[in-house]
Amino acid sequence: MNIKTIESLGPILSDDARAALVDADVIIGVDIQTQREFTVFGLPPLESTVNFKKPSAMKIVRVGINGNTEGLESLSALVSALKGLQGHRTHAPNT
Repeated sequence: MNIKTIESLGPILSDDARAALVDADVIIGVDIQTQREFTVFGLPPLESTVNFKKPSAMKIVRVGINGNTEGLESLSALVSALKGLQGHRTHAPNT
């Protein structure tokens, strides 16, 4: 697996960060304070790799977000825009 980390979204996304998100097979939001992870994109390939214990060459990007709902929604909206997804839904966090 190829894992990249984007510390936070910030007001301006760098070209490298944008390219990493576009190329990613799986995108995970990571709450900066609690380190809880939320799969924002690519849940089916991730589940298939875990369930079948197959090694995979997936590109994974971890993005630091604030723990509030707005941080997760902002990341989801950005991913939807970059990936050209319509009606995209994030994996609901377990509360």
